[in-house]
Amino acid sequence: MSAKCEPSSSASRSPSPARNASVDPLNLKRDLLVQIESSLLSQLRQHIITLNELLKPADLLHKPTRKLKLISEIQSELDGTLDQIYSATSNILPSSTQASPAGNYDQHLNELKTFRLDRLHYHLTISFLEEISTVCDAYCEVLQAMKFTTMNYDMNDDVFWARQHVIEATDTLFETIERVINWLKGSELDNIQVAWTDQRPGNQDMLNQYLSFSNQRSGSHNQRQLEPFAEQMFKLAKLVIPIIKLYRLFVNKLSERGMNRKQLPKFTMMRTHQLRTIDQLPEDVNNILWNLWGVLRDSNPTEEQSTYRILSRTIQSLDNKFKDPLLLILIYFLPIVPDTDGFPTRQYFNEWFATWKTLFTIAISNFLRAVPPFMYHPL
Repeated sequence: MSAKCEPSSSASRSPSPARNASVDPLNLKRDLLVQIESSLLSQLRQHIITLNELLKPADLLHKPTRKLKLISEIQSELDGTLDQIYSATSNILPSSTQASPAGNYDQHLNELKTFRLDRLHYHLTISFLEEISTVCDAYCEVLQAMKFTTMNYDMNDDVFWARQHVIEATDTLFETIERVINWLKGSELDNIQVAWTDQRPGNQDMLNQYLSFSNQRSGSHNQRQLEPFAEQMFKLAKLVIPIIKLYRLFVNKLSERGMNRKQLPKFTMMRTHQLRTIDQLPEDVNNILWNLWGVLRDSNPTEEQSTYRILSRTIQSLDNKFKDPLLLILIYFLPIVPDTDGFPTRQYFNEWFATWKTLFTIAISNFLRAVPPFMYHPL
């Protein structure tokens, strides 16, 4: 069971079915996507649920020969489903680096845009196979702990912990299956929010770090006079906090609680590189803000000029990072937001983003003005 699920075995699975020359390759890929979403993943989940029931230690002791036969039969069905998933995946996108058929101009391909297929390929290969392998190992662990196999695996022989490993491993696999289904069903804004949601815990941690750092001065109760340079670092750190809060407002506005409260049309006319520009915004912004915090925290008075130069350039790069994503949101997402019960929703969001941009520009300017003028080196 375990060997069948090893990631390395995927390459030796059933060969891809021969392609009919008369079949449109794009339509074939679309059909395979529908098959993965509507049936194969559901079959896989049901096989795992059935195996989990059969491998309950207390139940397995009752008529074990019959139960082991059923386990073998379900395993064969599981293998067949996995073969179909791997075959479909290799036909849709043989490698994660393969470009879309239309190259960078894939705005008309909808569900076949590289933006969507690359993430799907990752889930169904690297992430998916590792989790399938872990589940199979957990099943073997239960069988070994209950002395139902002659194979000697380097595993825990405790039945209770073996069962716990099954539960943990299958829960993780079910989460991945759900992510894949949601990715296939979701709109482009839904898919973008997957990456944005993953970055949210880091946003809060980063804000806490800035608050803690900037409050060090007030926490000292003025017991000692800090050097002017250190005072300046605390002042600049405080000026980053409004920027972070505005950034969080921006992310939340595109969430399900904001712009995506009602389901938007599934596809836009954006190309893959444009979708990635929006998709990568939180990660890029977080990296810039962490770098900025590192400069503020580790600054050295002997390198005052270079420190101010780095700070000003870093904050300008942060400002620039929002320009293209905001423009793309206004051009492609805002026009497809539906009005709500007669309320002019699009007008509201247009005004909201205009106000946000004004406040963000002011916050950036406040930081730059706080950098000593004679040290300021614009790009």
